[in-house]
Amino acid sequence: MSQTRELLSIPRRLAEIKDFGTGNDLTISANGKWLACSNANGEIGVWDANSGTAKFRITNTENVESLLFSSDSKWLAAGCLSGKYIAGVWNMVTGEEVARLEHKESVQAVAFSPQTDLLATGGDETIIHIWNIQSWQEEKQFTLKDNLVAILFHPTKPYLIAGSSDGLIQIWNYTTGEKVRVLDNQSSFNYLILSPDGSLLATKEFMGNVNIWETAGWVKISEIFEPTVSLAGQAMEFTSDGNFLVLGYGEFETYGGIRFYSTESGQLVNNIYRSKAVGTLSYSADGKWLGAGGGDYVAGSRAPSKAWIFKSSTGEQLSWMQCKGTVWKVAFSPSGNTFATRDDLSIQIWDILEDQ
Repeated sequence: MSQTRELLSIPRRLAEIKDFGTGNDLTISANGKWLACSNANGEIGVWDANSGTAKFRITNTENVESLLFSSDSKWLAAGCLSGKYIAGVWNMVTGEEVARLEHKESVQAVAFSPQTDLLATGGDETIIHIWNIQSWQEEKQFTLKDNLVAILFHPTKPYLIAGSSDGLIQIWNYTTGEKVRVLDNQSSFNYLILSPDGSLLATKEFMGNVNIWETAGWVKISEIFEPTVSLAGQAMEFTSDGNFLVLGYGEFETYGGIRFYSTESGQLVNNIYRSKAVGTLSYSADGKWLGAGGGDYVAGSRAPSKAWIFKSSTGEQLSWMQCKGTVWKVAFSPSGNTFATRDDLSIQIWDILEDQ
């Protein structure tokens, strides 16, 4: 990330994509070149992440439940396509579809291994499929007792981590096929994340309970109860050093903010109050900035909302952007030069640094 340019208090909008419809996802490739979204009509769009120029649009899809770039930026995978329970994969150089991986039920989650040699997919059929990316043939299956909610590969160890709707988190060694551990979240959850170095796992359930586990021995080290976090979707991030867990919270029509909790004790250590619910969070690649977005309702309709950028170490607000509806997703480019937002009406790309 550039160290010679200051962050703008009000960033400049570089591009606005208005014709893609509503949706709540947005993902940027690791090389910083591509931005991808899906919409409520089942389309997937890919654009230049800096200019907003269209690369390609996939229109023969529906009910896209998951969307993810591989870590080497070569592939884009999406789950639950064409209404036929399929995971699709596209070559990002050519835009060509390279695989249509059939399932018996909807595909809720997809994940690439860190080495980008495997793709894991799964959903309502309670089976996780492991596919070889070279041949697109299935290598292994792992079975759950209930529907898959979320799936992750550990960044440095051969672990596949999967959470199901019965509240269980299961861990396998995906090389040997051995089940390593089963963790009981004690209630159904809707999101899980790993700390950047993979040493901590956080699981969040619908009513606001968050558990934090050490992955060295899979021991729970702390618990957090934040009842309004259940309304904040996937707004949960670890700080770069893993010392704090950051949660967006809020009630539509009232208030919201961001709370920082100690991962060791689960105690609240900082609160950034906002006038609107915070439903999405994103850290810059160097961990210095925290991006956030949210929204509220006024008289039964969505009101224009904002996205913000804060200084991670203090919570000081550095920048804000006026959007056109509830902000569902925000993301920094890997270089830290731009920032993307997804609201009810458009996808926007912002230049966040002063000119050199």
